[in-house]
Amino acid sequence: MGRPNPFDEVSRALLTIDHEHHNVHEGDAFTFTFSASAPLPTAVDESTALAFVTPAATVTGKRIHMTVDAGADDESIFEIHEAPVVGVNQGTSATPLNRDRNSSNTSVMTDRETGAADRISQFNVLEAAAAGIVQGAAATVLHSEVIAIAAGPPFGSVLNDRSRGRKEFILLPATVYAILLSNVTVNDTVHKITLNWYEHEDSTLKVG
Repeated sequence: MGRPNPFDEVSRALLTIDHEHHNVHEGDAFTFTFSASAPLPTAVDESTALAFVTPAATVTGKRIHMTVDAGADDESIFEIHEAPVVGVNQGTSATPLNRDRNSSNTSVMTDRETGAADRISQFNVLEAAAAGIVQGAAATVLHSEVIAIAAGPPFGSVLNDRSRGRKEFILLPATVYAILLSNVTVNDTVHKITLNWYEHEDSTLKVG
């Protein structure tokens, strides 16, 4: 059997898909969801977090195109930090999922535990404190907002917009990033963070 016809058989219009969708088909799109486990933050300014390191451009020639969704079941502050100080060997290393479940491709992201590839570091409240992950403490804060439960489902963040153009960040190479939620109240609070990204080989970053 030959290749699928790229044209609609009635109108002869060219069949296309968007670039993000194409990266799912290529096996270059990944996802990771973190839901804070015990001990939960119970005091003002206590945080839970994710952290990772983007690959050096000279190593992979890839840029990370990422969206972040976040929410909490009580009032919290949501921030994305670029180039913060995050202590090593404090969190728990976890593996992201390839969105093409038939693909054997792995992510080029590395964790803050051992520098292992295809890993994200996750931090409960004790681990985040030990790693020095603190609200507002970053070289650059890419995003900061107060999430309130009144903001409605599925989460409270303004970044949970259906339009990728309003929420996507193209991340710097060889840079530490931290995504954190910090308590505003003294209540036990469940924090949730979902990352979706694709790893695009940019022609300006290709090696060789």
